Amino acid sequence: MELWIIFSILNPIIFAIVNITDKRVLSEFNLSIKSFNLFVGLSQGIIGIFLFLLNFPENLTLKLLLIGCSIGALQGIGLIIMFWMIQKTEPSRVSTIMSTYPIYVAIMGVIIFNEILSILNWVAIILAITGTIIASLRFSEQKKKNNQLFEPLLLLLVISAILIGTSHLITKSISEEFSPYQIVSMRGIGISITMMALFLRKDSLRDLFSFILVPKRSLWLISSQGLAPVFGHLSITYAISNGPVALVSTITSSRTVFIFIISLIGSYITPKLVHEKFIFPDIIFKFISVLMVIASIIMITYL
Repeated sequence: MELWIIFSILNPIIFAIVNITDKRVLSEFNLSIKSFNLFVGLSQGIIGIFLFLLNFPENLTLKLLLIGCSIGALQGIGLIIMFWMIQKTEPSRVSTIMSTYPIYVAIMGVIIFNEILSILNWVAIILAITGTIIASLRFSEQKKKNNQLFEPLLLLLVISAILIGTSHLITKSISEEFSPYQIVSMRGIGISITMMALFLRKDSLRDLFSFILVPKRSLWLISSQGLAPVFGHLSITYAISNGPVALVSTITSSRTVFIFIISLIGSYITPKLVHEKFIFPDIIFKFISVLMVIASIIMITYL
């Protein structure tokens, strides 16, 4: 198995753990979403500047700096739209649309970078995306049926998915100019600017400061949104730099599948930390999604 595939798999595993931890921070510790996003901006900005100065690029120009920072800016805007849409519509719809961005990345990867994908590669991409969509469905949380076939507001999610996909394409485009550390540092600065511009307010700062003063709570937040994302983004940046961006995006988009696996195991091993409950249809369909994602990774790796 090539190293870029291992790092591609490592990324959704790390962020699955991050998402499970985030749920505890937001729901159990009651940190507001505005203060949460503010911390993301502050922490990623501080770490980004530190890594940037530690690995200062010799060939840096203003144009390249702006391109590198745009990775974080695009991801920041995409995530803000996604979080807002989760409050406006069914989470399963949000996950379904957001899971389709690897198709956009695959098409653009072929056009921009002349990546050659075999028929089996395309089958693996469709298989992984389908498995991820299935994993995002939750029968135990059915809401009122919406008879409207299409909501214009959902176009925002399409834009969000395109923004996330575009950030992967930009990462690939500058991977020969910068090391993964340098790209991640500029990404951190970019997302910091976006989050700070939108969420740096007195009430959010006051709420965040009081939250961090309690070590039991701050440890969870710092580990999940301070340190872990850096390793997660280093893994995907290395993978994109060394492998086909289309296939890397496909593997890394399977985060929902890993959230299910970790939640299922965690609910039995550490029920006090992981409070997820699954009904039988959930487990069956999610196991099917796991098998589909595993099959797609095997096809990418060996065929």
